[in-house]
Amino acid sequence: MKGGPKQPIYIDDDDEDESMSGLFTRPRQTPGKDNVKIIKDESDEEKKNFNTKRLRPQNDQAFTVNQFCETIVVHPDPNEESDSEGEDDTYSVHERDSDYHDSDDSDDSDDSDDSEAQGKKAKSKQGACDASALKKSIRKCEILRNDLFYRQQKGEKLTTQEVQKMETLDAKIAKSKKALAFIMKNSREPPARTAREYWQRHLKRKQEKEDRKRKRAGDDTTANKLQKTAMQSGPFGGVGNPGFSTAAALFTSNRAQEDDDNNSEPANKIQATTHEAQMRQIIAGIPEGNDTRHTKTQERDLIKAKKCFGYKKIKAIDGKWKLKGMETPLHSQQLVGATWMVMREAMELHPAGGILADEMGLGKTITALATMIGHPAEKEDREDGYGRATLVIADSPHSASRTWMDQIKMHTSKRFAKRCWIYSKELHKEPKWLSTKNVVVTHLNQLRAQFPSKSQYQLLKAKWAGDESGFQQALSKRLGPLFKVNWYRIVLDEAHGIKNHTSSGALAIWRLNAKYRWALTGTPLANRLEEFYPYLKFIGCDFATTMRRYKAQYIKSDQAAANFDQLVGLVMMRRLQAEKFLGRTMVPLPKSHRSDIWIPFSSWEKIHLEVVDGAYQEKLLNVQNENHETEEEQQEQDDPESEDVPDGESEADFEGDENEGSTALDAYRILSLRCMRILQLTSHPLNLESFYRNEDHQAYIGLTIKRLKSEIT
Repeated sequence: MKGGPKQPIYIDDDDEDESMSGLFTRPRQTPGKDNVKIIKDESDEEKKNFNTKRLRPQNDQAFTVNQFCETIVVHPDPNEESDSEGEDDTYSVHERDSDYHDSDDSDDSDDSDDSEAQGKKAKSKQGACDASALKKSIRKCEILRNDLFYRQQKGEKLTTQEVQKMETLDAKIAKSKKALAFIMKNSREPPARTAREYWQRHLKRKQEKEDRKRKRAGDDTTANKLQKTAMQSGPFGGVGNPGFSTAAALFTSNRAQEDDDNNSEPANKIQATTHEAQMRQIIAGIPEGNDTRHTKTQERDLIKAKKCFGYKKIKAIDGKWKLKGMETPLHSQQLVGATWMVMREAMELHPAGGILADEMGLGKTITALATMIGHPAEKEDREDGYGRATLVIADSPHSASRTWMDQIKMHTSKRFAKRCWIYSKELHKEPKWLSTKNVVVTHLNQLRAQFPSKSQYQLLKAKWAGDESGFQQALSKRLGPLFKVNWYRIVLDEAHGIKNHTSSGALAIWRLNAKYRWALTGTPLANRLEEFYPYLKFIGCDFATTMRRYKAQYIKSDQAAANFDQLVGLVMMRRLQAEKFLGRTMVPLPKSHRSDIWIPFSSWEKIHLEVVDGAYQEKLLNVQNENHETEEEQQEQDDPESEDVPDGESEADFEGDENEGSTALDAYRILSLRCMRILQLTSHPLNLESFYRNEDHQAYIGLTIKRLKSEIT
């Protein structure tokens, strides 16, 4: 060894599992005869002697910190995985116990062929190596410093060189820790494992950005408002869809395409199994002339949607997106819809839910299923007292079994579907058992059967007048099992079934307990703006707790139209069949061929038509000419309404209240009612019964009878 060249030898530190290069620290290999290698391992005594000799000053020469650090060479293990990969392995272990998706050892698609993504990944690994080297350097310096400090504390007098060495080590440690803190602060975070983790990070970044803006502007107010307002307009906090910005658009559904000549060409067939390749083909397939700002917004929404469900949760499959736990891949617009729903839940926006009002054919059911699988209940939800189950309320028993259970079995994994049940009173299951399922499907009639009737409800309210606590206890005793579960999520299908806010169905729906609430409907409004109130009450909007407040703010005030537009953009996503997503019509329909068939009214039908039409023409003229009362006078004339007690308001009461409020809205409502009455007449004259029963319409009854008699004679 004396004559041979010096080579770095490695000491294996069993306690710290680290490597340090130095002289004579690797097991020596001596070539022998017949190509036999004799390996001599160093004994513990030899290692001890080496450490003593190596770390002490030799020949009265000081051993500086820089010299020591230069002897340290960090060799990262080439097989060592990045932090993000290690976290994903941990999460995979956690997912083995999940009922939301089957075990799948296949590697889900990601941006593996994206050179930019690969560069970021390599940069992340380099940052991890730099941090690891700094940590080891700090640890070695601390060992040297602590050795000197220990000797000093024992009363041993240190030499001047040793004191300087100790000070130098302290400075080196402080400087290294500062550098390590900078690296850790600027290092790339590992990918979010769940949708909630992704959106909570997103919310945190937004709040930090707002805080920085406020500090620069010298504003001392808090950023709490950000979570409740600024981030809710539009799918992901951007500009809202123009398709649902007006009240008039909510009254129409399944209408014929306005311009058949603008039907987009069939989309190019996409063949891709990675995110990057699929996005490249989707963007390349956008037709010319569709490179608009709205299309750019949709593109950004899709890019965010494909990664916001968690690390490797979305797989690209030939133009569609398959969520882990789903059997059926989603269209791009469906993935964006599910992302909007998950975002509202995971970021804990107010209200905790919303209204999905896509037209028929856009896939509201599969979008809701993707939300259930993409954002399941977590440990913190159970600690808050909520179960893991989602309650789906269908509009009928047939819809519960044929629509929802069949769709669950078709679109979700077997592992998820086997824990989904149709509720039946014959099950005789406790509420705790129901809360452990993935999905419990019921229907509105079943819910009504477990809730007091309207008359019983009013009697209870009268009996316990002035004692709200006593009323709630008495009411709870009359509720069925479905009302005794703290559901994780409630999905109300065909939500227009509760458009009458005085119905027993609406009262029952409002009484259910859940963390998140969603209303699904393709026809949010049929006749009047008041029909929107039950949806708001169901999803928990605290700015529309009573019908009186709702009318005052969104129907009667001078800013009612603007207020309603803002409200709709806040809580609802509505997309029409004829709308385009990334330049392609969402539901391409065959070209329509229109033809008008005129059927003349009979003489008695014509009399009804003229009377009804004349009545609304007269109302419209009065609205346009009269001076409206002030807002304060209108509120004084309003009858007080209780928060949940049915106020007995009927369609006739609504018609008698037409001339209140802003001129523009009143005129619009009168015209809508006029069209509705004429449509009712064409179906059957008995549909006009509610019109003639209105106490303000007695004169029209006499006029109709008089004209019918004259027609007969």
